[in-house]
Amino acid sequence: MSQSKNMWAYWRPVYAYTWALMQRSSYRHLTQTLRRMETPRTVLDIGCGTGEYIKHLPKLHTYHFVDIDPKSLAIARKECERHLVQGRWQVHCLDADGALEQIGPVDVITAVHVISVVPNPVEVIARAKTRLNHNGHLLLYISRMSKRLPRRFDGIAKALGFRGLKLDQDGELHPRRAGMLNECYQYTRH
Repeated sequence: MSQSKNMWAYWRPVYAYTWALMQRSSYRHLTQTLRRMETPRTVLDIGCGTGEYIKHLPKLHTYHFVDIDPKSLAIARKECERHLVQGRWQVHCLDADGALEQIGPVDVITAVHVISVVPNPVEVIARAKTRLNHNGHLLLYISRMSKRLPRRFDGIAKALGFRGLKLDQDGELHPRRAGMLNECYQYTRH
């Protein structure tokens, strides 16, 4: 199991006023996608951070929220207590590898703007596909900006822990627009 670098600790104090604003369309897309699932599902959310979107999630599902930052998880836990049904959620201080090893199989795995910061994204995606139940869904959200930034910004992005990914190369991940700035890559296990 690899341990991800906790860059989140630096973003946490200003997250709601910076990165969360750019991710709102991803949060909206995620909650709408989960609402369309009319039967209860078990959802593994890798990299939940402070849980900015928890208050909008449908209450019929059971959630496992995972992050590597304990202080962010404490905030997410409070959001769960306020907005979700008691006994239908858990928080886990794990990295992506640990979450996939310890939790599952599940019906839905989400990673909202996380897959580009894990140390081994290709391996995490491959393992996530195997941790889904039959007809399970993998929802990976990334910034569309990463495809448009000039290469001269690669060093800055890398210093912040981000890496460029081409998620649609294998033909199994299908891109869906999730607002002007974001995309969702979806995989369904058959």
